[in-house]
Amino acid sequence: MNRKQLLVAAGLALSAAAPAFAANGTVVRAEVPFAFYAGKLLLPPGSYVLTVDQPDEPGLLTIQQRNGKEHELLLTVPENRGPGVAGETKLVFDRYGGDNFLSQIWVAGLDEGRAVPKSEVERERAALAHQGASVGAAGRTGEN
Repeated sequence: MNRKQLLVAAGLALSAAAPAFAANGTVVRAEVPFAFYAGKLLLPPGSYVLTVDQPDEPGLLTIQQRNGKEHELLLTVPENRGPGVAGETKLVFDRYGGDNFLSQIWVAGLDEGRAVPKSEVERERAALAHQGASVGAAGRTGEN
């Protein structure tokens, strides 16, 4: 499958300070301007707080809509960037047709991101799609 990198301007401000790491993990705040799947749950566009790498649950990703309506827990795996560190905090989505799937989380200043394994729903959409595209949405790090 051909993959094309596509950047979506989400109107998000990146934190000018170094990434902040809360006692309960790394916190990323993001405005996602489109509906997306996190695992098999379809989430609406909106403001989200994502917490990764909690001390007692490494690899666990918690996604909470800021209004508290949606909540999802996902297991993630390390994603190696290669030499160097991530230059910006961002969420990466895979797009198949009109469906977006959370794929990766990168935090500025870290040399390793987190990848969300493909769900059954995403594998089905990928099989139906002729071409997928990756979509980025910037985020910022900080404590809750």
